[in-house]
Parts: sequence; C-alpha cells; structure tokens
Amino acid sequence: MTDINFVTSFNENILKSTSSHLLNSINEHWEPSLKLTCYYHDCKMEAYNCPEQFTYKSLHDVEEYKTFHDVFKDHNGTEGGKISYNSKLDVLKWSHKVFALTEKSFELAENSKEAGWLIWIDADTYFKKRLTKEDVLFMLPEGADLVLN
Repeated sequence: MTDINFVTSFNENILKSTSSHLLNSINEHWEPSLKLTCYYHDCKMEAYNCPEQFTYKSLHDVEEYKTFHDVFKDHNGTEGGKISYNSKLDVLKWSHKVFALTEKSFELAENSKEAGWLIWIDADTYFKKRLTKEDVLFMLPEGADLVLN
C-alpha cells in the first residue's frame, strides 16, 4: 500500500494568520491515514493548541538550515541593509520550504526504499471537503515520480 506524506512549513506569523486554519481544516476533513509533517521556524509551538496527530519539527534543529541562514543572512532582500527590500534577492524567505521538503525526503528515504508520495502543501491552504487516501491516489498517476499541478 502506497504511503502518502504531506509536508508544510510556517513561522509564528503564518501560523497565527493562516496555518491554524489549515491544521484545523485537515483535522476536520482528512482521513487519519494521511500523514502531515509541519516544519516550523521562528515559532514557539507550545504557545499554540495545534492538533496532536500531526508531526511538528523545528527547522532550527536542522544543522544545514542553521548553517545556511548564518552564511546567507545578508541576502535577506536588502543585502544586509544596503538596498531597499527586493523579494527576488531574499534567499532566506523561501528557504524554509526547501529545507522542509529536503528533510522530510531524507527521512522517508532513510526509512524505506518505497517511501511513497511526498506532497507539499502551502501553509495558507484550507480544506472544505473530506479527503481520503483514495482521493489523493486518484490524482497521482501510477509510475510517475513527479506530478505538477
């Protein structure tokens, strides 16, 4: 049976504004066999009453993440305060997503050669209808390694 693993990431501002809605809608509408791992950064998770059935991991525990942010801290869209903010130059802003996907990929690959599907879900997503494993597998063609939607 094919495993389906979802991954997302958020910081405290995103959790307050949208991710809490994501987590609650998943809690309400998803079949329990669908797995979600939430990677967070710049957030004190213990301050929030998030659904317990999801896995929560701090990106600050990932050594490569800390090193990347230390090495590239000046590339925050302002080049260390030298220019006006430009989102195209902000390598830090989107790095959380890359590290969350990479960490989960490595974890799945370490645990199984047949790890199943890994699906990114944006933290501002909201589910309005029931979602089952069969629904998800219907959208994922057999034999494909990558599906873009």
